[in-house]
Amino acid sequence: GLTKDDNPNKYDEKSIDKLWSSYGLEMSSMRKNKNGKIVERNNKKLWLYDTSVVGGEDDDLLTGKEGEYVDKGDTIKYDTEAQDRVLIIQESKNRGPDDNIGGIMKFDFTDGSGVVFDSIGLLDFDEDKLPEFMVKFVGEDDLITFNFDEKDGSIVNEAGGGNTEVLTLASSQYVTQMTRQRGTKNGKVTDENSLREYNFDFKDENGNLRKVSEFYVNLSGSGAITGLDYRRKVPEPTSILSLAAMSALAASSLKRKRKSSDI
Repeated sequence: GLTKDDNPNKYDEKSIDKLWSSYGLEMSSMRKNKNGKIVERNNKKLWLYDTSVVGGEDDDLLTGKEGEYVDKGDTIKYDTEAQDRVLIIQESKNRGPDDNIGGIMKFDFTDGSGVVFDSIGLLDFDEDKLPEFMVKFVGEDDLITFNFDEKDGSIVNEAGGGNTEVLTLASSQYVTQMTRQRGTKNGKVTDENSLREYNFDFKDENGNLRKVSEFYVNLSGSGAITGLDYRRKVPEPTSILSLAAMSALAASSLKRKRKSSDI
């Protein structure tokens, strides 16, 4: 597992912001200033967190089958697909891994042509603090904000089986469906250790697919990114940036599959 001595906030050379730059992707830890402008953070850095290490700073980021731990007297059980390493915004450079600070993660596709962005996987939201997404399309200046309000009561389709739920809303800009796996806290459903995958369809009013040049995830509290699913050209197989296969702050992994789901 990772400790505070491995914290990349202490060592500039361990920054992972440009870890996948050779694949045309750069990442940043961002925030909104008092004027509402999105700016880069100098101290709250991105970090890869090992979701298989029990007893770390952030047990609510654990993933795997039939997992269980006790937190402040509460028994939390989860049953999810194992994710290995996930991307977090590290709260403090003086402690071990902890994602509780929240903030904005920016994914910048740098080659100018953009990508077809299919889905994103996320892990562990605090209850009532669902993510906000922002997207900028190639050739456009506006940053568009949207979300998927799974608690708004307009679910028109619900499927799945076992611990997996697939939700579709009557009206949800750009999000075609959301798949989630949740656990229990003292026998009641909880969003701690939960996995979610959001599937996107970025078309204009004429039905033309728009490529993405920048994508942002705004977390109001704890949360992590398990993987991105995107492709550079429509006819080609999907290119998946899988964080699960990463070695900590070292090797890169860009898998290619015909179809994918990180959750």
